[in-house]
Amino acid sequence: WIFCCMAAFLLASCTKNKMKDLLAHIPEDAELVYVTDLSTLLESAGGKVENEKIKLPASITDPMPDEMFKLIDNANELIRKGGVDPEACAVVMSYDHHGRPVIVFALADPKKFVSYIEDNGFREKESSKDVTLYAKRVYESPSDPEYDDYGYIAVKDDYAYWVERVWVKSDFKAMDVLADMARDATSKENF
Repeated sequence: WIFCCMAAFLLASCTKNKMKDLLAHIPEDAELVYVTDLSTLLESAGGKVENEKIKLPASITDPMPDEMFKLIDNANELIRKGGVDPEACAVVMSYDHHGRPVIVFALADPKKFVSYIEDNGFREKESSKDVTLYAKRVYESPSDPEYDDYGYIAVKDDYAYWVERVWVKSDFKAMDVLADMARDATSKENF
């Protein structure tokens, strides 16, 4: 019941069309889905998104560790420069895919987003059937490249699919999973 109530609250927090579109981009076999609208989430904590910037009340920021400010700065930069739509985001997990969370989010400006991720080290790896895949090394092993980790992003139309960190030798094939998610979303005409 808790999950049903949470899902109902989150669904109500986004505009109907954006939510319908976002839900069409979530795989049918997803075992865990968390959908949110950043503005509503922040408002529930006393904060807000204003002028493309996250603003939090002192009751949250005063006790916050310094490392968290860097994360908030990164999020602000993504909102401001990355062309991301803060009103439609979902975290999706399927344990068939080794429990890796995939973040799916709407793009207000896909070209701006691609420029932003390329400026931040992501490089195009593959492009076919309107899905473009990008990768970036996020951890470089000091001794052996077989222990490197990569972040992956797939972009299709007005949506991006992101896996933060995957070991290069993992059984989880991030590029295949993200491409399949993006392609499957387009086949869902009537949600």
